[in-house]
Order: sequence, then structure tokens, then C-alpha cells
Amino acid sequence: MKLEKLTDDICIYPFEPDRDRPTLSLIRGFHRCLAVDAGHSREHVGEFYHDLKESGLPLPDITVLTHWHWDHSFALHAISGVSVAERRTRRKLREAMEDAEFIPRLLSTDEYVAREYENRKITISLPDIVFDESLDIDLGGLHAHCFHVPSSHTNDCTCILIPERGVLYLGDCISGAYPDWIIDPLPFEKLIETLEMIDFTVAVGSHWPPFSQEELLAYLRSNL
Repeated sequence: MKLEKLTDDICIYPFEPDRDRPTLSLIRGFHRCLAVDAGHSREHVGEFYHDLKESGLPLPDITVLTHWHWDHSFALHAISGVSVAERRTRRKLREAMEDAEFIPRLLSTDEYVAREYENRKITISLPDIVFDESLDIDLGGLHAHCFHVPSSHTNDCTCILIPERGVLYLGDCISGAYPDWIIDPLPFEKLIETLEMIDFTVAVGSHWPPFSQEELLAYLRSNL
């Protein structure tokens, strides 16, 4: 995968379908840089960082998780800078760490995890900083507004809005629940209502190409 430029100060490392690796991103402010999601593995985030360096871009000072799932969080131990997550995300990761059967079960049931970690050890780490419901981060000239949203995917979904650029990061909040991807209408309708109230021009999901606001809302309504 190769970096793609969204704006002069925002780039994405796109979704990789063959390994189900989610989109990662870097937002570059005057004072600090923020990454969206840690990635699936040390190798995944390492490839992202390699491309950042090749493009003359800095590594992140801060990494914000969109939710706890492995493809977004299992590289936490290998990131640059500090990690940030909503309190529910930390709780979910703590539960996974304390469940002795979680990793064997995941490796035996998810082909993408098994492929990512063939002959490698999984390391689950906890975020350095937690917040409740919402957090605003000043990057210098750009701001990251991180906020919890209702979702049928998992109950710890966080979106990240960069208001100066009209870019909204969705993570997987527009998905149904893993592993059957069934959508629960109640949180899904609440999610649509939440997104309708936000001013953005581009929405970046973790496993989709970027949407315009109109495209995103039409896609969501078609799934109800």
C-alpha cells in the first residue's frame, strides 16, 4: 500500500483487503502529529511508518484508537509517541488481556488474524491516556475532536473530526457486529442522527474508500 494525500496536512495509508488491514492516517499540525489507529501488527504499523519517512513526513506524537478490535489496536506496543482511547476501549482491551482463551480463539476463528500472525506472537497493550465521551486535541493549526458514537459494531466506537479540513474518521462504526456483521437498527439510527449533525466533507472509514457526506449518509440509510 502507498500513502494517499487527502489534504496538504492529512494523508491516509489505505485499507488492504487481502489482509483486512484497516486504513491508518496521519494528521500533521504545526506542533504535533496525530495518527488514527495503531494498526494490526508491528509489521503493519512499521510499513506505514516506512512510507511516512520515505515521504519526508514525521512519525506521530499521538495515536488515537477508533475502537478496541485487534486490527486497530494490536500494534499499540510498537507505535511512536503516546496512545489515546475512550475509556470503554481500554476496558475492552483489558478484558481481552485477562481472557486466557481470547487469543487462541481469535487465531482459530479469524483467517486474517491467523495470516497476520503466522509464526508471530500477539501482544495486547493498553492505551496510555483515556478519556470519557469526548476529547479535543490541539495539534497546532488543526484540532482533533475525538468523540464516542453509538454503533452496532461495538459499544466503544470513537470518531475523530478535523473541523478545519472537514475530515471525519469513522473507524468501523458504520459496520454491523463482528463476525456476522448484523446491524442493530436502534444504535444504527442513533449513529445516523449523530452524523447528520456534523459538518464534514470527507468521511474516512477503516475498510472503505473515502465517502463524501452525501455518499456516506445515503450508504447508511440503504443499510437500515
